[in-house]
Amino acid sequence: MPLFFIGMKTTIEEILGQVSKPTRYIGNEWNSVHKRCTMDDMRIVRVALAFPDLYEIGMSHLGMNILYHLLNQQEDVIAERVYAPWIDMEERLRHNKIPLFSLETHTPLKEFDIIGFSLQYEMCYTNVLTILDLTGIPVLARDRNEVHPLIIAGGACVFNPEPVSEFIDLFVIGETEESILDIMKRFKDLKIQRFKRQEILREMAKIEGVYVPSLYEVKYNSDSTVNCIKPRYDDVPSMVRKRIVWDLDSMFCPVKPIVPFQSIVHDRAVVEVFRGCTQGCRFCQAGMISRPVRMHSLNRLRELITPLMENTGWEEVSLLALNICDYPDIEETVSDIAKKYREKGVNISLPSLRPDNFSLHLAQLISMGARVKPTLTFAPEAGTQRLRNIINKNINQDELMKSIGNAYRAGWDSCKLYFMIGLPQETEEDIKGIVTLVKELKKIGQKINPKASIRPSISPFVPKSHTPFQWEPQERIESLRDKQKKILSGLRRIEVRWNRPEMSFLEGVFARGDRRLNEVLLCAWKNGARFDAWEETFKFSIWEKAFQEFRIDPSFYLYRKREYNEVLPWDHIDTGLTKEFLIKENKKSKESLTTPNCVFDECQECGVCDKKPDKKGTVPDPDDKMGTVPILQPSTKVRQRVRITFSKGEELKYISHLDLHRLLKRALRRANIPVAFSKSFHPHPEVILGLPLSVGMISDCELCDIFLSERMELDEFIRRLSTQLPAGFTLKEFEEIFLSAPALPNIINGVKYNVVAEFTLLVVAESRHSAEVGSVRGSAEFTLPVVQDFMSCLSKKIEEFLNQDEIIVHRKTPKVDKALNIRPLIENIECVTQDFECVTQDFECVTQDFSPANNNSITFEISLKITNEFSARPDEVIRSLLGPDARIIEIKRTEIKF
Repeated sequence: MPLFFIGMKTTIEEILGQVSKPTRYIGNEWNSVHKRCTMDDMRIVRVALAFPDLYEIGMSHLGMNILYHLLNQQEDVIAERVYAPWIDMEERLRHNKIPLFSLETHTPLKEFDIIGFSLQYEMCYTNVLTILDLTGIPVLARDRNEVHPLIIAGGACVFNPEPVSEFIDLFVIGETEESILDIMKRFKDLKIQRFKRQEILREMAKIEGVYVPSLYEVKYNSDSTVNCIKPRYDDVPSMVRKRIVWDLDSMFCPVKPIVPFQSIVHDRAVVEVFRGCTQGCRFCQAGMISRPVRMHSLNRLRELITPLMENTGWEEVSLLALNICDYPDIEETVSDIAKKYREKGVNISLPSLRPDNFSLHLAQLISMGARVKPTLTFAPEAGTQRLRNIINKNINQDELMKSIGNAYRAGWDSCKLYFMIGLPQETEEDIKGIVTLVKELKKIGQKINPKASIRPSISPFVPKSHTPFQWEPQERIESLRDKQKKILSGLRRIEVRWNRPEMSFLEGVFARGDRRLNEVLLCAWKNGARFDAWEETFKFSIWEKAFQEFRIDPSFYLYRKREYNEVLPWDHIDTGLTKEFLIKENKKSKESLTTPNCVFDECQECGVCDKKPDKKGTVPDPDDKMGTVPILQPSTKVRQRVRITFSKGEELKYISHLDLHRLLKRALRRANIPVAFSKSFHPHPEVILGLPLSVGMISDCELCDIFLSERMELDEFIRRLSTQLPAGFTLKEFEEIFLSAPALPNIINGVKYNVVAEFTLLVVAESRHSAEVGSVRGSAEFTLPVVQDFMSCLSKKIEEFLNQDEIIVHRKTPKVDKALNIRPLIENIECVTQDFECVTQDFECVTQDFSPANNNSITFEISLKITNEFSARPDEVIRSLLGPDARIIEIKRTEIKF
């Protein structure tokens, strides 16, 4: 008869062991900021910065990183982070009734003063509602009261805030680092004065760049177009102008960004080289809303890059801009980085490139000495010159072919190409042009490198607000599918990536939608819409039903041509661009006329700048040659081998073996320790961990061999390294090892673990009396002997377990279910709980628990053999011994045997 221990209270710790990638939720990363204050301190503003996508997406976003460190520099502000939990984590939080929490202090979000969302992509809107709901905050702004945080939002999507205006209290329009401190200061003053929520919003609306949607009224015409958007009060501005950081060199730039434990999408140091773009691509919202162009000086970049690399230990640095090759000092910047950091194995990467100014010399600088060549992406956008003129993509096919050739000559064997389909005035010839162009570029590559490949990506065009194409209709799903099929048919032997037209359909609806979409969004979310940007979770049928339920025709937002005089849902948001400029550009597209870049040509009077620039930039010459730059390679010579023993504590128990390896290599780079590199095709630091430790386990005895290219005093080695290790990573022992000694993984033959577990055990001993207890446990009659010595019964069970010839466990993989006999790998099991007392019951108490007095758990010491074939896991051993329902509380590795 099963008798259960009393269950422990559910905690965040228990949930983390039940979800994929628990490192998304633990925080405590290198350079994360931990500030403390009392919850009722009126002088402190507590802000939760929320990114409505997965951790690995949000951690790659530079803007959120800037705000996080900018706010935490303020004495009266505390900023923490939260990311959208994946489906499994949302289920666990709801099941266990645990509110969503911040990473830094695991504080429930509802206890913050402000929650600030970064809205970068329309397909993440449902995740905003998930975060609010998991926090216990009403998703609709009108349902919140004085006890709830203020919900604010910034980012690219707020340039048309209307589709989410009923969920957000206020929007920050423009470059948030310019306005956020004004918002914090005003909020703190109002908080101290105990202003009411609505009063706070009225006051916030007076700050330039702040839009409070509840203070504006929207009226519609009989044909469903917008009639007007006007303030409800006289002191509320009719137009909300975006905030701009005019001097980039004086802007705050963090040089100690958070270094994550796990791999993220853009896992590298990022330096923003310049902001804005005036190339004038008519489809590009980012280029239009980020005007004017503002550049960091070369000296300022040097000031930023050095501490950035020293404080992070990243193995790659990315130079960020919308059109990086327009930076006049790009080759000198890349050369500086290469000369200083290539010896340490640091790579350099660039974002999507324009082929009209990508030189062979720049390609050589990026590739020379690189451990792994970064991806090069070129964006022709269209397959013919006619269509490139229409969209104002001022490049020609010869420039594209030359740039691709330069890349292959510099050593690349693969390049990415980015195209759009469904562009205005697109014809059958333009689709054929994509196929022809890709094939021609592949031929050019293979003449230089027979292994050369081309990887095209095809995306449906989605018209966006504040662009010359904001009046144009979007192409229908059926037509886009047909074009995709033609391209795939024409490129049968080339791997082509494409986006689902249904996802672009939904993106297009919300990109140019109005306030009536709020109820559609809420309905779809309630019916299960989550992570709509992810292929595996996007459910188009949910959205179709939501539109039907509210009788909203999505084609109204997608497929109709808008008139120039129509009031658009975002007309009250002022980017600085005049509508006259956008109309002029739209009309020029009809005539295939192009507009030059005003940085290098005449001012085009877009309206953003107060005056014409005093001097013009210089068009970079892609054929311009700098002198040959000597670049040092990472050293492969090994002069010393150091073995360290370290503990992996509770703070790091959820990071994987690969994450631990990455963590250690970055710590060594930060410590400026001369690690030798391998002689392989892709050289990597010679850092060899001993034996993988499963996620969720801790250890007192982890081993690692580190190979150095220069000799160091061991005390100096440890002094440098210990200052760069995170909490939970503690150095215990160190010694120098012969260079010729066997590899560490090859000499390990056994391990010991301590396992703390709770479990069910039916104890049988000599009976004192018997009774019928069917009314308690079931319909059968039986007797329950009662024992005094619980430990002797447990010892007997262990003895019987070890006497078995086979102990079969099953391991499931995506492809197969393996049955393995782990008995030959089990050397010994021993119960090592010392202060154990048994709680005994008579038959009258059979519904109560048997439990040891020591915190309801028992500790086992397990000795296992290590072989080349496979290993037994301590959790498998314990559950084979005690049953599948045994609850494992802790597993600690205590010894590694040679």
